[in-house]
Amino acid sequence: MDLAGMRKQDDALATRLETERSSWDSHWTDLAAHFLPRSSRFSTDERNRGSKKNTKLINGAPARSARTLTAGMFSRITSPARPWFAYTVEDQDLAKYQPVKEWLDDSTRRIRGILAGSNYYKSTPAMFRDLGVFGTHAQLIDEDDDDVVRCYPFPIGSYCLSNSARLAVDLCVRKFAMTARQLAQRFGVENCPAEVASCLKNNPEQWFDDVVHIAGPNPNHNPRMLDSRFKRYSSRYFLQRDAHRYLSLKGYDEYPIIAPRWQTNGEDVYGESPAMLALPDARSLMIYERRLAQGLEKKVNPPLKAPLDMKQEGIDPQPGKTVFSGNTEKIGSLYDGNTFQLGEADAKAQRLENAIASTLYVDLFLMMTNSDRRQITAEEIRARQEEQILAIGEPLERLNDEALGPALDRIYAIADRRGMIAPPPPELVEYQRRMGNAKAVKVSYVSALHQVQRMVKLGQIDRAVQFLGSTAGAFPDVLDGFDFDQAWDEYAEGVGLPPKIVRSQEERQKRRGARAQAQAQQQQIANAATAVDGAKVMSETDTGGQNALTDLMRSVGA
Repeated sequence: MDLAGMRKQDDALATRLETERSSWDSHWTDLAAHFLPRSSRFSTDERNRGSKKNTKLINGAPARSARTLTAGMFSRITSPARPWFAYTVEDQDLAKYQPVKEWLDDSTRRIRGILAGSNYYKSTPAMFRDLGVFGTHAQLIDEDDDDVVRCYPFPIGSYCLSNSARLAVDLCVRKFAMTARQLAQRFGVENCPAEVASCLKNNPEQWFDDVVHIAGPNPNHNPRMLDSRFKRYSSRYFLQRDAHRYLSLKGYDEYPIIAPRWQTNGEDVYGESPAMLALPDARSLMIYERRLAQGLEKKVNPPLKAPLDMKQEGIDPQPGKTVFSGNTEKIGSLYDGNTFQLGEADAKAQRLENAIASTLYVDLFLMMTNSDRRQITAEEIRARQEEQILAIGEPLERLNDEALGPALDRIYAIADRRGMIAPPPPELVEYQRRMGNAKAVKVSYVSALHQVQRMVKLGQIDRAVQFLGSTAGAFPDVLDGFDFDQAWDEYAEGVGLPPKIVRSQEERQKRRGARAQAQAQQQQIANAATAVDGAKVMSETDTGGQNALTDLMRSVGA
């Protein structure tokens, strides 16, 4: 490899992508000022700055709405307190095969354990926050010796992205800062320039503001080479001040960066967000809030007008400023009582707050929370707020495709390489062989929000069962047209029941056969008992007298 030539190309790439991204910077800065004042990083020297950044944030409603959106998405999509994903396979028959079901369930539990033991659930809220406000997020998911995986969220403004031909992000350039001690820990002193080694002795907390990380397709990819530098994706770290070396040069089998967007337009690599739509309302709200404060201050502590002779006598009737005039005989407010119509301004500010909250889906997540407390069914939630749920459907599907799915695939691959996933059943191995390059194991999402979306299908099953229940009494044959087993399988999958508590078709048939056999044996015992009772009665019957039985016996004997 020509490392000097590669470094020159990487420097040019970083400059080109940063220039291309620069048109978004002012928009993101404005969004940060109104929604998330301390969430951006447009310069590496902004680190550890505790100075006030929320100078434009006079009313906290936009920031509170962003916080509610973040908390709502985190708790309803990736809550660590409840299952939100499960592994499955496309082949439905294979997915119902008990050994495969149990292996998929075991693999799901193992990955959930890895997520819980890492910082995944600490970094995920930052993803939802950035998506809701800036429309774009990026983070590195790297292998870790202590926690298996480690997530590194990137602040908006610190990275640049580029799309593949499929319009999926496959190239990320990030510029950030590290101390000399951190550089030595991460890359080894031997891979750092002499300046870093010198700082380790004299000032290990000295910051280096020009660390660059580039992760993207590897032009030198060669699957036959064992060296990680020839893997499918390349990861390159360097200091811009050192034009001839890399701090680290390695590769990945999976793309280590997840970069979801809320919504994109055409070839745009950076996304649009709900906060962008709410930004005009947020700006207006700050203006109204400022004017309301000014009006209230003038009403509570107004400038005064006073007779001119009071000034001549040295009397100054505070508060506020005093205007002395020869046209007035007493002290009073400079304004009359109808000057400030604060009620109308306050009502306008309230409408702006409500509009911002609605745009950021606050009412949807509060509705779902309140519905949980009242134990209202998901079907009722769907009926009440179907429009809102559908509105968030597109971002949710994009989130599955660009964030949750790639992250789970990456973590699964890391765990598998480390021998943390049990060997799959032979049937699944054969299925993988037949699938070729396609992935045999896929992710199914069972979070609260995903389940609400599925309630459309489950609601249809509920209504069908209710209809059958109301008509089967009069028309029993109607039950022949409904497959209750299939309906139960669909329902169990829709609500995310663990596969181990859902019996397979084979097990159901065995249990039904055993039950039918037991019932048949009981019927035989009952029949035998009836026959014995009949014989006993016959043996005790008087056949000597004149009765219908003796007449019948005589006629038979004749």
